[in-house]
Amino acid sequence: MWWLLTACADAPKECGPVECAPFLNTPEVAAGPLEPWEQALVGPLLADARQGIRAWDAESIGICRGARACDAYVGTEVGELPPGDYILRAELRVPELGPPATWKVSFRSSCEITTRTKTGEMRKKTETVSLDQTVRYAGPSEGWRIEPLQRITSPNAGAAVCIWALDASQPSGPRSWSGSWSTPAQVDAADPG
Repeated sequence: MWWLLTACADAPKECGPVECAPFLNTPEVAAGPLEPWEQALVGPLLADARQGIRAWDAESIGICRGARACDAYVGTEVGELPPGDYILRAELRVPELGPPATWKVSFRSSCEITTRTKTGEMRKKTETVSLDQTVRYAGPSEGWRIEPLQRITSPNAGAAVCIWALDASQPSGPRSWSGSWSTPAQVDAADPG
């Protein structure tokens, strides 16, 4: 009976059947408290699931120098990129528990690109990229990689100012990462229109 009191300790003071339902619908109340050996088996998995999708490490989400893979991490808010090839990538720590559709991410980027026509007129257009993907546990020594989320070349056909966001949709609540970059226009680039 002590586990029932423990489960209701965080419940509102005026706890009726409706108000107390979330506090009474727990594994401890439904099946009794976990035995130490049960806690040792499922405790780490449950703690991992509660943390949800997260970055594998401090340099696993953002822009890297490289054409296909991350050769050198640059960051998330990087300003104007020097000449070269870059990718936007994510390596995610995904919980081991849950059916395949439990853990999902959505990537969105938007670039405002300014070009100059041969007559000298400035034109602006917006280019977007979007990707929705189910992610899974990849193992204890590596994360789930989405590489590249987007390829970036600097300079670009037009001057580009871009923003991006990666959103994790999961039972433990949403989590987001975001950033920005820009690229100069190629010196000889002119829109023929």
